[in-house]
Amino acid sequence: MGVSGTPNNQAIGRYVEQRKVPNLFMYSGVQELAEGPNWMIGLVPSFTTEAAVFAEYLKASKPDAKVALLFLNTETGQTFKAAFANALKGSRLQITAEQAVTPVDPTIDTQMSNLKASGADTLVIIAPPRQGAQAVKFAAESGWKPATLLSYIASSVAALKPAGLANAKGLVTTQFVKPVEAPAFADDAGVKRYLADHASAKPRFDRTDSQGQVGYLTGEALVRVLELMRQPTRQAMLDAARNLDRVELGMLLPGITLSTRGCRSLSYREPAADAL
Repeated sequence: MGVSGTPNNQAIGRYVEQRKVPNLFMYSGVQELAEGPNWMIGLVPSFTTEAAVFAEYLKASKPDAKVALLFLNTETGQTFKAAFANALKGSRLQITAEQAVTPVDPTIDTQMSNLKASGADTLVIIAPPRQGAQAVKFAAESGWKPATLLSYIASSVAALKPAGLANAKGLVTTQFVKPVEAPAFADDAGVKRYLADHASAKPRFDRTDSQGQVGYLTGEALVRVLELMRQPTRQAMLDAARNLDRVELGMLLPGITLSTRGCRSLSYREPAADAL
C-alpha cells in the first residue's frame, strides 16, 4: 500500500500482477499505472489530469498566455509535458520555452534564467519540492514575477518554506489536501484529528508536508476498504478498493471526494478555495 514513485511501482508491477497481490493507492500520477494493471490502483490525480486542469484554467483566465515550462526530466515530467501540450491544442496559449530539471540539481538558476529570457508571462512548474521552491523564489526575486502554476508534488507549505512563503503568495496549485495551519481550517474535524495523530505518533515529517498528509490520507482510504471487504481475501480487498463511491476523507479539501468505481483516481467536483 502507498508505494511511492513511478519507477518503484513499475519495478514490482509484473510480480504483483503475476502473484495477484493488491498494490493499493500508489503514490504515482503516471496514467499508465493508473489505468493499466488489474492489481494496482492509484490514489493521487494523474499528471495527465493535472496538465488538463492547468490548461483549462489558463484558457479561462489568461487565454493569450505565453507559457514557460519547467519540468522534471523523468517519466513524470514527460507525461505532464505531453499532456499539457495536447491540452493546449486549439487555443491561443503558447509554450515559449521549456527547461528540464532533475531531482539532484543543486541549483536551477540557469534553467530559470533561460525561461525568463523567453519573454513568457506565465510559469508552469512540474518539479520536485526542492527545485519547485527554487523556481518560485527565483521568479519572485529576479523581477520576472510571472503568473505561476505549481504541481501538487511541490506545493505543500513545508515544501515552499525555503522559497519564502511571501514569494509563494498568489500561486495556483492543484493541491488537494487541506493546509493544516490555515486559519480557515482551524476548527475542521479532519484537520484536528490529523494534528492529534501527528502529535501522538511523532513522525519524522513536518505536519505541513503534503506528502506526509497523503500517507495519512492513504491510511484513511485503507480503513474504508477494510470496512467494505466481504471476506479476508485478496480479491475481496481489490473489489472493495475498486468500488469506492464519493467517499469523504478527512484530509481532502472541501468538494473533493474519492471515487474508484469506473475510474482509478480522485474525483473532482468543485475547485477548492485558495489553499495558501
